[in-house]
Amino acid sequence: MEKFEVIVQQEVGAISWNFDQLKTALAEKLSEYESMIYTDETVPTAKADVAELRKLKKAVADKRIEIKKKCLEPYDIIEKQANELTALLDAPINKIAAQLDEYETKRRQAIKEKITEYMTTRFMNLPDDIAAKLKIKTYDSKWENATATQKAWKQAIDDAASKTADELKLIDDLEDELKDAALKAYAIDLSITDAMTKANEFRQIFAKEREKIAEQERVKAEIEARAQIEAEQRKAQTYAPNEQEHVKTAPDDIEARNVKVTHKNAGNASNFAFSDDTTQIYTLRIKATDAQIAKIKGYIEYCGAVYREA
Repeated sequence: MEKFEVIVQQEVGAISWNFDQLKTALAEKLSEYESMIYTDETVPTAKADVAELRKLKKAVADKRIEIKKKCLEPYDIIEKQANELTALLDAPINKIAAQLDEYETKRRQAIKEKITEYMTTRFMNLPDDIAAKLKIKTYDSKWENATATQKAWKQAIDDAASKTADELKLIDDLEDELKDAALKAYAIDLSITDAMTKANEFRQIFAKEREKIAEQERVKAEIEARAQIEAEQRKAQTYAPNEQEHVKTAPDDIEARNVKVTHKNAGNASNFAFSDDTTQIYTLRIKATDAQIAKIKGYIEYCGAVYREA
């Protein structure tokens, strides 16, 4: 483009007026008013004085406006001509600027697509929802500037991918029952702190639940054990149906009784007579109460053996 230069030849207008004369005359006259005191008789004089002063003030102001207007006449001509020239320049400026804006938009779009493609490649091993959120969180519009370097934004994306992979590994190392809750919390804002906080909350909940179940199992086992003991006690009582419910412990000097028991049932105990052909005969000397002896006898009969008191 050919170089253009704006050249202006301007001569400052010389203006002269009786400023010094007026200032000196007013200084002398105005000093009189400073010490003047008006009375009822001199009110007409005061009115005439103030009217004269106002007239002089208006004359000074009017002359200033008149001089300014004449001074601006050449400027008004220049202003109109300058506006005409700037209007001529606006058309090509706007056209070129529009093309530059279009070019910049396309350039930024191209680099954005390149960055997004690189993100897709680097985040491909991450869960889809995590990768999508990470793209939004990592992307920096400054990377689209002409001054931004490819090395810089690639490094930033690589760092984000590595950091996220490490954090997902931490979540994966949690107990199986905690992983799902931690991962959902992490996916909200990709905060490992939020994920671990949620994992700890669920860990406490599950621990309390396990304690509750363990206590229930303990109580159940205790009830079953007690029921088993009671069942065995009832079963033992069937061996001595005539036994009284409460039996006192035998004293140390209780009478010892001799009871002979055979291994096989040899028929009714009243008809039983021990002989050499009996398979086995046991001689027991038992120290027990009457109730205990009744139990033992009942159990012997229940087993099909016979006994004879010595």
